[in-house]
Amino acid sequence: MYLLLTPYLKAVFSFSVAHAFFALISSLAIVGTPFWSRLLLLLSDSPKRRRLDSLFTLVELVQMVVLIVVSVFPNHWVRLSYPCILLGVMVFRELILPKLLNQEALDALDAQRN
Repeated sequence: MYLLLTPYLKAVFSFSVAHAFFALISSLAIVGTPFWSRLLLLLSDSPKRRRLDSLFTLVELVQMVVLIVVSVFPNHWVRLSYPCILLGVMVFRELILPKLLNQEALDALDAQRN
């Protein structure tokens, strides 16, 4: 059924409309997450802000920017590396971050996610 509607959908919707739709959905979904609240704390001058939270938020922000840049890069070979970079982010979180931070700090960061 969908395959029969494809030519009509291409005539009505462009890729720009689809990208704008997904950008809107993702921007609405990020509000209320622990990352969003830590990002707002990073931008405010709050005594509640901790150094570890700020560092972790900056690391997450850098990872997110790298993934966004790779996903919108014009060369399709670079975009194909997206799953490998995403796997690298997971390896960083599971193998490298525990060596840099103590277990108590990791538990505190994980508690913010749940």
